[in-house]
Amino acid sequence: MSRQPYAHEITTLCSRGRIQEAFYLVCRGYREGFSISRDVIYSLLQACTNKKDIKLVRKMHGFMVKVGVHWISSLGDHIMRLLSSFGCLFEASLVFCQIMNPTTYTWNAILEAHSHSSIEEKAIFLYYEMQESGIEPDEVSFLILLKACMSLGDVKQGVLMHHEITWSVFLPNVNTMNAILDMYAKFGRVDEARNLFDSLPDRDAASWGAMFSGYAQHSHSLLIFQFYKEMENECVKPSKASFLSFLSACSDMEGAKEGRFIHDKIARSEFASDVGIGNAMVVMYVKCTCLNEAFKVFKVLPFPEILSWNALITGYVHHGLGDEALKCFQMMEDEGVCPNIITYAGILKACGIIGSLEIGRDIEVKIRRHGLLQEN
Repeated sequence: MSRQPYAHEITTLCSRGRIQEAFYLVCRGYREGFSISRDVIYSLLQACTNKKDIKLVRKMHGFMVKVGVHWISSLGDHIMRLLSSFGCLFEASLVFCQIMNPTTYTWNAILEAHSHSSIEEKAIFLYYEMQESGIEPDEVSFLILLKACMSLGDVKQGVLMHHEITWSVFLPNVNTMNAILDMYAKFGRVDEARNLFDSLPDRDAASWGAMFSGYAQHSHSLLIFQFYKEMENECVKPSKASFLSFLSACSDMEGAKEGRFIHDKIARSEFASDVGIGNAMVVMYVKCTCLNEAFKVFKVLPFPEILSWNALITGYVHHGLGDEALKCFQMMEDEGVCPNIITYAGILKACGIIGSLEIGRDIEVKIRRHGLLQEN
């Protein structure tokens, strides 16, 4: 076969998102007896990534089989990733089996496909097959596998994976070590996480954030405050995730003093106007029974989330302030925010506090109108 005369036109069409026309030209060229270069097929596959058209992906794969390039790893990798993005794991696995001499990148594609499809056990099984085939894993491989262990909640496999990384020829970098740290922290093995953290030669904001998250998730509130002081001593700027973990710890232990301390730090940080941080502060102050401070923070939020509205209403109800809860609900409706079942549950309790059957009946009508009342 002679060279492909439509290569430039096909590449141009692909760059402009006109994939169907490009594919038509490829098929036409093949029928006319011209060779189809790998670069042309790769351009089509790249264009398919943004098109989100499974029928076109399947046509492309069929064409690759027809012209005999489906076994090439660089092209097969791409088809696998496209198929798995549509949830077509079985087809992606068939493509994988057809690839000759799969590379680490190829193996990563099939590992990621299983991990994203919530078949993490198979991803770990494939990793051992990868080793038996003589292919060395890289950073991407281990990041996929550590995530799989966390999704499975498999502590034992996670520890084994940590050892695998230690023994591998791959030299772990800060991203991999942070993933291990995050895994131990999420599993509640905070002592092991701390030992690993202390041994890290290079720590970044994600390293600190993983420890904050671990302490907060497993109710180590006192440790999180000590850890924050260490962070300050090392002149490390807290991330948004770190501040959220700290606020969560304050909420859990109802630490108003600590909450005010971190509020002051946030007010002087780049996250002073962050909506997510603001909502978390409202929740924290409510849980610490500081309703006035919660409302002050709430008033300056540009776009309060339903979480903040519900926290305020629930806080007022908890302290017997039914009128305040109803005022907050009225403000919510005036702002055009749609209440949910938690909101209505709080408001019905508020009606009970003030003894207003009439308002309670009005609320019931709204609940029915929104289809939130199950009648059985």
